[in-house]
Amino acid sequence: MLSLVKTDKGYEIGKHHSLQYFAGSFYNSIGVPSLKLESFQLETYQLKEIAETEMLEELSAVEIIRIPTLHDSDFDYIEARFVYPFTYHFKFNGIEISRTEGYPLPNLDTISVEIIQALKPKVLKCCRNCTHFKYSGMSYDMSGGRAGYCNVFTERLDKEHAREAVTNIWQWCDHFKQNERI
Repeated sequence: MLSLVKTDKGYEIGKHHSLQYFAGSFYNSIGVPSLKLESFQLETYQLKEIAETEMLEELSAVEIIRIPTLHDSDFDYIEARFVYPFTYHFKFNGIEISRTEGYPLPNLDTISVEIIQALKPKVLKCCRNCTHFKYSGMSYDMSGGRAGYCNVFTERLDKEHAREAVTNIWQWCDHFKQNERI
């Protein structure tokens, strides 16, 4: 999420963590807008057109993540391609499924479970499909269903390092064990 602001110095581009954080920028309290930015170092441009070109380049970036499948599958991975602002395209074995997230639409967790179901009997090897993966209420709410905890890591970490057990639902590791309940 980007914002363009005209200042005395020119045009500043602010990068926001997400649409949720950007919306929070409009609350009328000291310091809140700046805390919603990814960085306090804002890019400044003298001409609006150049700033808009930079924004377009940033927003045109295509993010593709490959999520592996278990080795007995006909294909080694699926591709998940994020298209700004809320759409995901999943591609596997010549099939493409597109889903859009965001309120009141499903969140990324719900979409991921749908993809896991669509792949069956193939097995998607990711944290969301692993028996070791768990959500806490707060991790689910704060990440919009994108992050939870790996019990394998939680059991091995001291309390002061527990944050290291946080994992994205599409990550994976050698401890993967399919969750049969999904």
